[in-house]
Amino acid sequence: MLVNIIYIILALLGIGFLIFIHELGHYFMARKVGIKVEAFAIGFGKSIIEWEKNGVKWKIGFLPFGGYVKMAGMEKQGPIEPYQIEDGFFGKKPWARIKVAAMGPIVNLVFAFFAFSLIWISGGRDKPFAEFTHHIGWVDKDSNLYKQEIRPGDAIEELNSRPFKSFNDFLSSAVLDNQSLMMSGYEIDYWTGSRTPFTYTFDQAKNLDGIDKARQIASQITPASYLIIDKFEEGSPMTNSGIEKGDRILWVDGELVFSHIQLVGLLNQNSVLLTVDRDGQTIHTRVPLLQVRDLRLTHSERGELDDWREEARLKNRVEELHHVPYKISAQAVVKNPIGYIDDRSRSKEKFSPKERTPSSTALMRGDRILAVSGKPISSGHELLKEIQERSSVIIVKRAEKQTTPGYKEADSDFVSSFDIPELEKILATIGSADPMTKAGDLALLSPIKSLPMSEFPLSAEQREQHEEKVEKQRKAIEEISDPQQKEEATRYLDFYQNRRALGVYFSDKQVSYNPPPTTLFGDVFKEVYRTLFALVTGFLSPKHLSGPVGIVQVIQQGWSLGVSEALYWLGMISLNLGLVNLLPIPVLDGGHITLSLWEMITKKPLKAKTMERLIFPFVVLLIVLFIYLTYNDIIRIIKSFF
Repeated sequence: MLVNIIYIILALLGIGFLIFIHELGHYFMARKVGIKVEAFAIGFGKSIIEWEKNGVKWKIGFLPFGGYVKMAGMEKQGPIEPYQIEDGFFGKKPWARIKVAAMGPIVNLVFAFFAFSLIWISGGRDKPFAEFTHHIGWVDKDSNLYKQEIRPGDAIEELNSRPFKSFNDFLSSAVLDNQSLMMSGYEIDYWTGSRTPFTYTFDQAKNLDGIDKARQIASQITPASYLIIDKFEEGSPMTNSGIEKGDRILWVDGELVFSHIQLVGLLNQNSVLLTVDRDGQTIHTRVPLLQVRDLRLTHSERGELDDWREEARLKNRVEELHHVPYKISAQAVVKNPIGYIDDRSRSKEKFSPKERTPSSTALMRGDRILAVSGKPISSGHELLKEIQERSSVIIVKRAEKQTTPGYKEADSDFVSSFDIPELEKILATIGSADPMTKAGDLALLSPIKSLPMSEFPLSAEQREQHEEKVEKQRKAIEEISDPQQKEEATRYLDFYQNRRALGVYFSDKQVSYNPPPTTLFGDVFKEVYRTLFALVTGFLSPKHLSGPVGIVQVIQQGWSLGVSEALYWLGMISLNLGLVNLLPIPVLDGGHITLSLWEMITKKPLKAKTMERLIFPFVVLLIVLFIYLTYNDIIRIIKSFF
């Protein structure tokens, strides 16, 4: 708590500093062109200290955040017009006023470049690999993306004809681009090394705003990440598997693993990894699992399974047992497929020759099953027994010397980290009597039986947190009016409560993000431009912008991650502050510049009454916008707690 308070104070001081240097720019330029400066305040509120020097009253306010500079002639004095005050702001020539008005924003822009330069000189920022990768970590199997054969591990190269930089581009493009999102990239077969170009356009409802579009995309596709073991929960089923802290999960039950969400799906899929002898060749295949009641069995076939149940000493009734949708002989040889009772019984783990993994092949007549989840078997009843256990076969990459690659090399390092030749050496022995447990820096773990959350040995505090989260989701579901959405949310909640887990925490690999300061400056400049354009055109709602509270929160989070991260956000906000202040709006510095240019053209100074009529409505609008953004910031914070 104390640390967070310190970070909040630092964030407030940082914002105050940006406002202070902005006003300092106005101050020095005003003095240079001969404008009388009456007061300069550091902070706001009641003065703690005041002094006067060179005709300027200096103040330090009770709230040391920001400041202001007061120049002569900014307000009408009796019958005298502001432009009639010789040493006042409006008494100077338009060009002098333009220099004074522009200097504040210019100082902010210079500071932004200076901050980005400091980050570059200091070596940049270490960020999680997932923040910068082009590689896909997970694809929803019910999405059109999956139907278009886009898979985990594939790489995105462009989004809306712009170079793809990170998965954050989906958010910015969905919010700021008034068009359907189109991405292009490469399908990658890690086993053969082949790369095939793809193009995909997201089909989204037109009535969705940018944020909802981004959320819809995020529900279908997520970035890749390294699954590095960070720590174990007490009672984790991985404790005695041979796993070590720092190991990275590379392969699970027939698939290369590219993200945590993909791993969760693999652990909870209704399928089993079988080792099969096919015409003298050993292969691994993942086969769907269904309950016996969902299979179209003859009376004799059901009776044979019941006999196997007794031999395997299984307590459940035969209808409740899991089985593969194939007729299997007593010697564990495949005879023929078994039909389903109805389509609703079909597993989502469908086989397709277009899958890019060696384990995506259906069983064939004459195949002899050698092992279940890596455990050798020789009979039908052993097969029936083992497929009830739901164990997982996992291969890890042993902890290696931690290196921090640059963000440009991170993706190529990621692809090469899947050491296919060494992986194939281990795979060739899985299910044999003497499997190879090591090949290079890869290691085969002992079969691991993941546990459903309902059986996990959680502490009292963890159990309470889990139940609170479930209750929160249940209440949210009750408020959903759309029947289809409500059904989907209920199904997800059921999955969340009963999902199988390994009881470990993962960390991602760090990469060094250190582009030149010109690149950072240019990227932020482009985002500000696109944001302003989207606001003006009405494509972006102001409710999605961050106000003062949101800005403080962002900088506070930056401080929690380190000085370089905080410096980046200060630079980014300073650049925003400079550019926004240059907008030709009367209440902003850009408004003063615009009025000065108008005076240069017309050769006539504006009267105080005219300026008041121009400025006052925008002052009101600015105050309303300030309140509106602050309200939305507070609402977002409240929602994050409930």
